[in-house]
Amino acid sequence: MTAHPRRKAELPEEKSKALLLAAAKKLFAREGFQGTTVRDIAQEAGVNLSLVSYYFQGKEGLYRACLEQFGQARLEAVERMIQPVESTAELRLRLKMAVEEILRIQIAEPEIAQIVHREIEQNLPVAQEIFEKTFLKIFQAWVRFFADAKAKGFLRPEVDPVILAQVIQGSLNYFVRVDAIRARYFNHSIRDEVHRDQLIENFVTVFLCGSLKPTA
Repeated sequence: MTAHPRRKAELPEEKSKALLLAAAKKLFAREGFQGTTVRDIAQEAGVNLSLVSYYFQGKEGLYRACLEQFGQARLEAVERMIQPVESTAELRLRLKMAVEEILRIQIAEPEIAQIVHREIEQNLPVAQEIFEKTFLKIFQAWVRFFADAKAKGFLRPEVDPVILAQVIQGSLNYFVRVDAIRARYFNHSIRDEVHRDQLIENFVTVFLCGSLKPTA
């Protein structure tokens, strides 16, 4: 009689899942989806190979779980922070809060940020599907946020909400991608709270200087 997969695992279910997710993030970021095997992931996690299928229905399911968890966290953060505003002061505050929360999430999951940047560009079908369910919705939330602020007269009439959303998302991704270089050559890292606060303050100030409608 074949042993049930869970009986082979020496670790509790949640611990085994966490080890598999951590190993998968590391290997998918380094080797890509196609370059990573189920055996590689199980060996990296130190768990039974059969648990990948048992918990995640195979490699694609595990990959999907990694990306969906990250994307959903960012989507919830953005939707919570960037509600319609009633003043330029509130606009600035909500913008700062959203940028800070998104950077915090990306700092906590550097491997996933790397996977997203690379494999969505490569048009991997599962990555594209998750992009449309989460990351595209994040972008659309930014567009609505800026469109509402523009309609209320807080932003310059010539600015395009879609372009503003692109600037925000592109900048946040860039800050994460070059953080290791910035730390090596300038001794600054967004992992350091003081430097991160300074970066957010400067970024929001510069961003709004070019976007806000001048006051009379």
